Amino acid sequence: MGVKDENIFGFVENISEFLNVILFKELGITVKDYDEYEELLDLKNELKNYIEKKEFKKAEDLLFKEIENENKDHSVLRVAYWFYFKLNSYSEGELKEGGFERLDILNGLRKIENFCLGGIN
Repeated sequence: MGVKDENIFGFVENISEFLNVILFKELGITVKDYDEYEELLDLKNELKNYIEKKEFKKAEDLLFKEIENENKDHSVLRVAYWFYFKLNSYSEGELKEGGFERLDILNGLRKIENFCLGGIN
């Protein structure tokens, strides 16, 4: 991993810690426990199917379509954070196979962070 990749990974970790507190504190769980949580199960299952097929871009498109349709409430934002959390566990090679990069994860997390902070684009 080069310096740039390490910086991106560090940014992902920092934003992840912030979002974990903001989005999951009220539920009394962490994103790691969210797989089993019943919130928006249909959406999570659809995303899991895309993830298993390594169709990360399609999953992300679905996710942001849902965010736009659901007024960016915390339940959809929790699913979005959970999605990027799952993708971040993949290797660089696996991400590339799915047409994604760690930088895409960082950018997605920044969008979620902006929604949490009031919808700033």
